[in-house]
Amino acid sequence: MSPESFLPAVAAVVQALLLMASVYIYVALVRQISGTVRWVDNMKTLAQRAWRRSSVTSPSTHTVGSRPSHCATPRLKLATE
Repeated sequence: MSPESFLPAVAAVVQALLLMASVYIYVALVRQISGTVRWVDNMKTLAQRAWRRSSVTSPSTHTVGSRPSHCATPRLKLATE
C-alpha cells in the first residue's frame, strides 16, 4: 500500500477526534453555565430567607437555630464593688 492511501484515513480520524473534543467542551460549558444559574438562584433564596424578619422578634434578640445571633460580651474580670 502506498502512503497516500493512509492520509485520508488519518485525516478522518483527526476530524472525528476534534469533533468529539468540541462536543465535550460544549457540554462542559453548558453544564457550568446552568450550574452558575442554579447557584445564583440558591443565593437569592438564602438572601431572601436571611432578610425575612418576623414583626414580633426584634433583630437584637433574633435567634438562629438554638443560639442567639448576638451574644453578650464576656467579662474578663469579676465585677468589683
